[in-house]
Amino acid sequence: MEPQILRQVDSLFETAQRLLPVDQDRLHRIYKNLSSGYNSTLKQAHAIFSRNIGAKAATRTQQAWNAIYQSLLGVGDFFLRCVKAVKSSALWIAHLPKATITAISQWMNRTSQAISTGVHAILAAIKLFLKVLGFGILVVLSLVVLSIAVQAVVRIYRRYQHEEQLRIQRELRAKHRREEAERQARIREEAERGQRRAEEHRRQEQERKRREEAQRRRQTGENKRKVYKQWLAQREALFACREAMTRFPDPPDWPCTAACPDNEVLKACRHTIKRLYEASGVDDLQELLEKEKLEWHPDKFGRCPSSSREMIQAKVTEMFKIIQALLDESRQSRKEN
Repeated sequence: MEPQILRQVDSLFETAQRLLPVDQDRLHRIYKNLSSGYNSTLKQAHAIFSRNIGAKAATRTQQAWNAIYQSLLGVGDFFLRCVKAVKSSALWIAHLPKATITAISQWMNRTSQAISTGVHAILAAIKLFLKVLGFGILVVLSLVVLSIAVQAVVRIYRRYQHEEQLRIQRELRAKHRREEAERQARIREEAERGQRRAEEHRRQEQERKRREEAQRRRQTGENKRKVYKQWLAQREALFACREAMTRFPDPPDWPCTAACPDNEVLKACRHTIKRLYEASGVDDLQELLEKEKLEWHPDKFGRCPSSSREMIQAKVTEMFKIIQALLDESRQSRKEN
């Protein structure tokens, strides 16, 4: 339909051109020729009038003709403007349907372009929204990951602080234990030194006592040996003449170390007699006892005087029994060793 309307508009424009066949350029040329002819004629008339009626009258006449000429030019210009207006109106009227259709078409095109632009804008907005949403999700995920990482770092740091505190506490406890161990070691060392000093003092005291005891024993041994020799000399003197023996060579009455009860016959017990023979200083006590056993046999004292025979026989028999017991004890000890 639009091409048909355009063809109708073109036909109307051609009709207007035929109705108004005035050529604007031609009119301008006519006006220009008239103006140039008028100017030359006016100059000639002004020269003639100046010679005949005077310069002032000629000037006033020229001004009047100029006014008339300008009026005529104004009429021509008005006519030309009217022609232009009519022509432009005709052209506008001729092009009005086409312009309307073009405007409608342009409006529709602009509308469709606007709709398309709007759709594109909406799609772009949706894409932008999706991008922003994706970026927001990415930011949120990044923040979540960062929060988790920060929490993990905080937990690791707290665990490190806790382990560091535990390590410091362990070191302090270990230091305290070392100090306590060193203190206990010093105490033990002091105690050991005290014990060593006490042991040394005790050892020295024991050594002193041992020396004193040894000295005392030597002194006692010498005294006992002296007593033994005196007793042995007395015994040998009495045993040399048993037929005239009226008294018994009693062993020395030393205190018993085993707290034996008092002997009814002899004042000395078995332990005292053993100490007496040990005071002899011989190396083989058993051999000495065997000899003494022979010397103290009761059969050898049967010829003693009758007044003292019973007493001597009783003491000799008791002495013989003690020597026999000491001899048996010595033999048993030697077998065990």
